Amino acid sequence: MTDLEKLIVTTQKGGDDWLDAKAVSDQLDADEKNYLAALMSGIEKAQFDGQKVSDAKLERIARAMPEFREYVRGRVAAEIKTLRLKNRYDNLQKLWESKRSDQSLEKEKIAKGIFENGRG
Repeated sequence: MTDLEKLIVTTQKGGDDWLDAKAVSDQLDADEKNYLAALMSGIEKAQFDGQKVSDAKLERIARAMPEFREYVRGRVAAEIKTLRLKNRYDNLQKLWESKRSDQSLEKEKIAKGIFENGRG
């Protein structure tokens, strides 16, 4: 396998890794409201036993809970991983384009008889 072929395989893997991380990050982001609502419901049942309490108060309490704070830390960590993998993938794509361009230039030099020490 040539260096360019290896780079293509590495770039593909980088893209796959980024998409996997993005799926996790997107799912955590999409689930935040549902998780918060579940915590609020649990608080309402456990702490207020049927008393009328505002959603704003329940939300404040739920957001302060260690479980929610841990959820947010996990979501942020997943987002950071996604961004790092996206950056890696973008850089691999740029490297591949650069190598491909270099090879095209070398091919053109050979076709025109241009060598490192000048013409022919």
